[in-house]
Amino acid sequence: MIQVSDWQGAVEACSQAIERNPKLATAWIDRCQAQLELTRLSGALADCKQAIRLEPDNSEAYLRLADVKAAVTPVNYPSVLEDYGKAIALDPKNATAYNNRGVTRNSLKDYKGALADYDKAIELNPDDALYYFNRGETLFLKGQRELGCTSFRQGHELNPDFSLTAPDFDTAYLQSCNKIKGTIQAP
Repeated sequence: MIQVSDWQGAVEACSQAIERNPKLATAWIDRCQAQLELTRLSGALADCKQAIRLEPDNSEAYLRLADVKAAVTPVNYPSVLEDYGKAIALDPKNATAYNNRGVTRNSLKDYKGALADYDKAIELNPDDALYYFNRGETLFLKGQRELGCTSFRQGHELNPDFSLTAPDFDTAYLQSCNKIKGTIQAP
């Protein structure tokens, strides 16, 4: 995954790389991600599909394709889950693919499947606070609030400022955890 703040600049840089070498799958994947960040979903979808045509065994291409499909309304959940599954089959150590599939399963209220995916993501990358927060949210939705709070606390210990950067992190969870036991200080 590319890390940039200028997504339009990333699209332009990737487009130049593609002009120089149209068979460079990573350039198509990176442009797919940049277009997704800019909500240019049809362009992102086309770029991911081209990357897969070039490298059908590229886990990252399937991960990004699933991310794009998850952003399209209405979401075709079976297709999204299939693509995350392909990404995982191609790279069983892809923690992001497990996490993102967990988010999709959570949306479908498949809490057991979501938790299994978050647990695997945490096993593979125990330093990513997002995975703990996602697991905590799912535990809350299952009614397992104390376990959810424990997961939130673990994520908060890894990144105390996370609640400011995660748009889906609901302060109601934070307040509930503070009532249950202990406190998580809001940044």
